[in-house]
Amino acid sequence: MPGRHADPETELEVNGAILEYIVHVAIVALLHDAQARGNCSSPPKTGVQPDLALHLVESFLLIFRSKYSEEYGSATMQFRLRLLNFTALFTRRLVHSVTGIEPGVLETLRRRHRARAEAFLSHDCILPGLDLAAIFGTESVTELRLSKQRQRMLEHFTPDAASAFYGSTASLSLLDTLPLFMAVSAAQKALQGNNVTELWMKLAARYMSQAVLEQYLIYGAKDSKVVEEAFAYGFSSHLMADADSDALIIADMFWEGEHEGEVVGWQEIRNEHLLALVPPGGLSLETHFQDLVDGEFSPLQFEDLIIDFLKSMLHAQPAPLLVQFERGTIDGLSVEESKTLREEILGSSR
Repeated sequence: MPGRHADPETELEVNGAILEYIVHVAIVALLHDAQARGNCSSPPKTGVQPDLALHLVESFLLIFRSKYSEEYGSATMQFRLRLLNFTALFTRRLVHSVTGIEPGVLETLRRRHRARAEAFLSHDCILPGLDLAAIFGTESVTELRLSKQRQRMLEHFTPDAASAFYGSTASLSLLDTLPLFMAVSAAQKALQGNNVTELWMKLAARYMSQAVLEQYLIYGAKDSKVVEEAFAYGFSSHLMADADSDALIIADMFWEGEHEGEVVGWQEIRNEHLLALVPPGGLSLETHFQDLVDGEFSPLQFEDLIIDFLKSMLHAQPAPLLVQFERGTIDGLSVEESKTLREEILGSSR
């Protein structure tokens, strides 16, 4: 009827449900695409194309935020948006794509990450007695090794990609995405209200190690500052007052109220992974790092671990209402009740 408008609250709920649905679909599409490209074993059949799904989210989000506050939404919705952002950047970082970050924005992001690490290190020492500059700042990897390592990664993950982009300053590295991994992990911890587990701490320390190895073997790093930046994570009281909300929730993630201090076991796990990067006597840094990626720090295995982690994060949250509706079963209702509700809604929409 002319002049008829939807109730504002109902419209908001419907739009919110649509946003949650398309964000969920986009995450699933990205994970399926990553598996299909060989990131994990037993790749499933792919459905929605990730580029299309991401474009749909971006377009709908622009409209949504023009009508409602950018901060609108449940903690679950905000978490899903974080998870989508990290999933997109991690799974598509090796090549130019719709998730690419403009060079100026990427440089700003890197400066912010370095500033956070420097703030942490100004009050906290990663491993007293270990001269990082003497170990990691005196030797660089040969160009031949860099070229071979880049090509090896690209052949596995993106066979049709040009090797010129990956490893360039314009490409997104693991070191760039590490703070995003920490932030989405912290957001999930806040949502669930529990402490980080030993399994997560080992995965986080593995991420830090892989970030360092990639910096040296792919990006040609020659400065121990990348090691400092990668390993500068833990509880730091002065970061709790940081204006950067991500820095705050990351610092809080490492706090364990029961013991009134940093989560038990984190320093030991972090230090163990850092010491694993130190070459044994008589072995060059280049040879040692190559041995690590050929063995226990395989980048291919690491990709599998992160994809599995992202899947577990996605499924740890209740499925969006429209996903439940699509599946034919709704939380809190029996199969028969779900079927009746579905028929009533579909019938009333005709």
